[in-house]
This record gives sequence, structure tokens and C-alpha cells, in this order.
Amino acid sequence: MSVISELIKQIEELRLDLVTIKEGRAYTDPDVVTASQKLDEVLNKYQEFVINNKSDYELEINSRFLEIHSNLQKKNKDKF
Repeated sequence: MSVISELIKQIEELRLDLVTIKEGRAYTDPDVVTASQKLDEVLNKYQEFVINNKSDYELEINSRFLEIHSNLQKKNKDKF
């Protein structure tokens, strides 16, 4: 798994954790603050990675787009 994919996976997991922890609690609750800080750390790493590896990131995004596009074309051909 690429670095960017791993960071995105971590962001998704930490975001879900934060939503779960926040239920019924104030934003200032220590557990909510801790979960939010963990998410912030990974978001900062993601942003730094994207800035420092812009061309690699763009290539990966383009590759993913082409893969999705190809899959959609195959699905549409199967329908007709």
C-alpha cells in the first residue's frame, strides 16, 4: 500500500473514531480532544506529504481515476 493510501486509511479510521467518541460528549471532553488531536496529526502528515510529493500524488490520483473510469466503462458495456 502506498504512503498516501495508508494516510487516507488512517484519516478515515480516525475520523470514524472521533465521530463515535463525540456522541453525547462536549467538544471539550478530554477524550474528544485527544481523538481530534490524533486526527489533526495525520491530516498534517497527509498535507505535508501532498505538498512535498505533488507530482507523485497527481500520478496516483490520475491512475485511480483511470482505473475507476475503466471499471465504469466495463460495467456499462455489461448492461447493454
